[in-house]
Amino acid sequence: MLNVKVLLTKLLKQLTVKSYSHTEFTYASGWSAYATSGSNRPMAHKCGRVVNLSGNVTPSASQSSAGSVVVGKVPSGCEPITTQRFVQHGSGQNKLCLVIVTDGTISIERYGTTSNIVIPATSWINIGCTYISAS
Repeated sequence: MLNVKVLLTKLLKQLTVKSYSHTEFTYASGWSAYATSGSNRPMAHKCGRVVNLSGNVTPSASQSSAGSVVVGKVPSGCEPITTQRFVQHGSGQNKLCLVIVTDGTISIERYGTTSNIVIPATSWINIGCTYISAS
């Protein structure tokens, strides 16, 4: 017979929110937080195995978007179970593909409206997504 109290206790333990502050978000060389406070500050929140990333990053210099551009890495424990891809909004009318691979590396691809363009310095690059972590 199942012990409901034990099962509920285990479930609630799994749902405990683990909040990762922006200081644990690792940026690649040439990238930083768009803002250090408010809703633009990059943050990672984890509840059980559900991870939510939010905020914005910016390059310190113009960068080509012809290939994959590494932006940073999610906090340890927030790596996705499989590679994740999300359409995001950039500065102006530009869009991009946000990619998070299983080692936690965050990159962007295909920045522009109809073709890949140079990502201007100080661009507003949105990171807003939710996925299942590997652990």
